[in-house]
Formats: sequence, structure tokens, C-alpha cells
Amino acid sequence: MILGLFFTRNVSLEIWVESGLIDREKAIYEYHLQQGCLKKVYWFTYGVNDCQYYKELIESGRIDSRIVVISPPQLFAKRVWRHCYWWMLPFMYKKVYKELNIIKSNQRSGALAAWIVGKMYKIPFYFRTGYTESSIYPVLHEGKKDKRYRRIRRKEKFLYKKCDIAAVSSEHDRNYVCKEYNIPGNRVKLIRNFIDTDKFCKKIQIQNRCDKIVYIGRLMPPKNLFDMIRAVAQTGLSVDIYGNGEQRKELEKLAQELKADVNFKGIVANSNVPDILNQYKYYILASTYEGMPKTLLEALSCGCICIGTPAEGIVEIIEDGINGFLAKGMEADDIAEVIRRAFAADDKDRISDSACDLVQSTYSLAEIAKIDKENFLSVL
Repeated sequence: MILGLFFTRNVSLEIWVESGLIDREKAIYEYHLQQGCLKKVYWFTYGVNDCQYYKELIESGRIDSRIVVISPPQLFAKRVWRHCYWWMLPFMYKKVYKELNIIKSNQRSGALAAWIVGKMYKIPFYFRTGYTESSIYPVLHEGKKDKRYRRIRRKEKFLYKKCDIAAVSSEHDRNYVCKEYNIPGNRVKLIRNFIDTDKFCKKIQIQNRCDKIVYIGRLMPPKNLFDMIRAVAQTGLSVDIYGNGEQRKELEKLAQELKADVNFKGIVANSNVPDILNQYKYYILASTYEGMPKTLLEALSCGCICIGTPAEGIVEIIEDGINGFLAKGMEADDIAEVIRRAFAADDKDRISDSACDLVQSTYSLAEIAKIDKENFLSVL
């Protein structure tokens, strides 16, 4: 079986490499190749420099050579042409498309080009999204449901109606899609985010780690980092923040004003995350919204004591007092209270082991790849 993966619109291999995401993103495709489910994978990307990045990955042995990158010609480096590439893409690689047995999207944006190729060449279209864009849009835009929101909904509805099979990463997204777009439940599969448990595992026992909190992720509004910092200031504890984003300067300013012990560590490659997580007893995710948070799963898999807020994607994963700790609300006082509760717990070893067991049984790469394979076979 040969798969064509269509990248999210305007996302490139260069972005995956420079942001440290390449090891995480390629893992499931390399697993399918190694297990014999797939013979070859084509990645249709949006970066004019991607061929050079791909060459360097091949030469350094960092990617399976059966993953082949199809990237835009240099012509599309010019701004006037760059925005045309996504709708020209279905008409540019006829010989490659004829090889494909199945087409998969990485997100909603960019999926229309994948559907057009599937329609033109009679190839099954697997509409995969990591999160449901219309669901999170009001969260990101202060409750707005404007023209752009309505346009996103129209596109989502069209793609869910036209695809051969769809997959979302969380139960609440699945319920949302089926209800909002009247899609039969058997056409929308739940395929959770996976964790490579060979890499993300407990290497250091919980009692031997530092008594600090760590956050890894983007610095953006839904992550609720202002309230998290206020909570840390209330407790007098310390948090290390790995990642970058639009709110960094404002967050740094708040931490200084509150004299909070907050350390901004910057971006880290995903390949380094397991060792970082194994240094800390506590991981925090204080978001107001989550789809299926991969960094939380990674922290659980490494045996961290995970602290979360009652956002939809978080409550699907954390069971309070069993494999982590949940706050009663999203405010700083709520977060401070749950931090204190986590630090005071006298059964940290049990909670840490339960966290590891959950990921191994439900979110491991092998388990998720098995479901992904079933989805492939169901439409062939």
C-alpha cells in the first residue's frame, strides 16, 4: 500500500525540522513502513527548501528513505505564486498520484487539495484532523463566530460529507463532528494521539527528580499561562517553561512583577523532551481548551505527576487522584490549590506508575498504528 500525506497548508518539512517536531511526526509512518503495512509514503509539503532538508535527513539517517518528499518548485518562493500552490497541487504530480492507494490529510487546512486528488484519480480519501478547527475557533478569538468561522464550518462539513473515512483525536471532537454535521458515528473514527513509549518512558524514579514544575508547549492564549504563573506565585514554587509563542514578553513581564520563580527555557527539540521530563516530578497543563494534548501524554508516559485544569481534552486523560491531579476550575486560585494538593500527595509512586500504564495501554505508538491500519484497510 502506498500512502500520500498532504501537509497542512503552508506547513513545510523545514518547519517540522526547525521546530523539533520531525521525530514525532514521522514516527507513525516509519512504524507502518517497518511493519509492512505501507510500502512507500509520499509527503506533499509547502516549503521550497524542503528538498534540501530532506536530503540532509536522508544523509544523516534520520528518516526512512521510503518516505519521499514532494515539495514546491523554486518558482513558488515568490510571494505572488506562494498562495497559488495549494490549488495547483492537485494538477502537478500526475505520475505520483497514479501510484497512490490512499490519500490522507494532516489537518483540515490543506485537505481540500487532498480530496480533489482523490476525486480525480479515484483514490480513497482519509480525512484526518488533529483538532476540530471550528470547535477551537471561538476560544482563540474571544467567542467570535464571524465570517471566517462560518467559512471554516462550511469546509469542515463538506470534507466530512465527502471523505471515505474521517478520524479525530478525542472523544469530544468526535461527538462534536457527528452532532454539528450530522455525520454517522461509524464514519468518524477515534484515533488518539500516539506516544513512542520506547522513547518517552520513566528513566528516573519519581523520588529522585527535582521538586519543580515543568511546562512544555506553545505560549498562546488557550494555554492559560497567565493564571498558571499567578498560581505559581501564590504557592512560592518554581516552574520551568519550555517553548515559545506570541505571549512570551507579556508572560515574562508578569513573572517579574509578581516576583514568581519562572524560568523561560525557549524551544526544545522533541527528541530532547524525554530527558527533560525525567528531570521533573511535576508537569502542568492549565489550558482552557485542549483537543488531545500530546505534551501531557508525553509527561504521563515519563511518569511525571501531572497537574491539569478541567478542559475537555485534559479530563479525557487525567483521572483525579488516580493518574494525576485535576483543578476544580481554570482560575489562578484553583490552579494554586491543585498544585499544593499534588505536592502534598504521599502516594506519588503509585500515581506515577498509573500514568505510565495508561499511556502504554491506550496511547502507545503500536496501539494507535493498529487502529490507523484498520482505517486504511476499511476503505480499500
